[in-house]
Amino acid sequence: MRCPRYRSLLAPAIVLSVLLTRTAEAEACGLCGCSLAPPGDISFSAIGWDLPQPGTLRLSLENRESFHTTTPHANVLETTFESRTSLFLAWTPFRVVTLQWLVPAVYRTVESSDGIGAARAFGLGDSDLSARFQVFGGGSGTTRHGIFLSAGVKMPFAMNYRGPDGTPLGHAAQIGTGSWDPIASASYVGAFDRFSFFAIESLRFTTEGRGGWRAGSAFISTLALRYSLGDSLALLLSADGIYASADRLSGARIADTGGFLAYVTPSALMQLAPTTMLRVALQIPVAYVNAGTQTESVAFLVSLVFTHIPEPEAVPATSSSPMI
Repeated sequence: MRCPRYRSLLAPAIVLSVLLTRTAEAEACGLCGCSLAPPGDISFSAIGWDLPQPGTLRLSLENRESFHTTTPHANVLETTFESRTSLFLAWTPFRVVTLQWLVPAVYRTVESSDGIGAARAFGLGDSDLSARFQVFGGGSGTTRHGIFLSAGVKMPFAMNYRGPDGTPLGHAAQIGTGSWDPIASASYVGAFDRFSFFAIESLRFTTEGRGGWRAGSAFISTLALRYSLGDSLALLLSADGIYASADRLSGARIADTGGFLAYVTPSALMQLAPTTMLRVALQIPVAYVNAGTQTESVAFLVSLVFTHIPEPEAVPATSSSPMI
């Protein structure tokens, strides 16, 4: 399945998509004049479903550590370790539009039980550039709803890594695909006092990259429930499912790739300062279907989110009658 290829589309990333930090000045909804988040609720900020005012700039750093194992040849176990540190920038130029840029730095090692084919790569991974549009926002009292659409593209930032003899590393060791891949998602969030519900459906359509290799296209579904414990702490539990088609090399299917993988991800969200937030999560694989001889380890994620919110424009006092 080569699941690490699709990590940037998962919530919390989930992993990272549209991470925002909220303060009182940023509570106004661009369409309905209300906030999706109840006062003091920080969990919207950590998963990116707050509604920032124009000019808001968000910066986040996230690190994810995981292992992936497969059996590409008989009686040979291949283990991949990946440490991915992602920088995420989001800027809101208009009330209902947020522009997003994700750039990961990746360290990856691949080792085989037969001692052949060990490889290592470190550098910038492929980058995602996208835009999120709020198409609906409304509600009354403590109940709020929002619907969002996103579209973008994965760009081939990563180098073609080579071994000491100049031969390109295998596809499992490469930290990028060399392809331009369209990405799209649709999202819903409902806020009900201290509880909120999130649903995110994402699609990555892959194209052929370097060396004739094409990673499998992926459909990713996330359902999440959050509960606010107060002004500085919230808990989030999400269920994530990835269905990916098989990878292909020059049109031929690659064994032990593709299939369905499901995760459960508990998270804790802590506000460290008015504009700084910490998130800690465990991503736990719970089900494999048609995935061949491959397994994914429990992944550990930690992220920091910083936000700059422009000062609201002062309204000059006047004693004259308002203009009509």
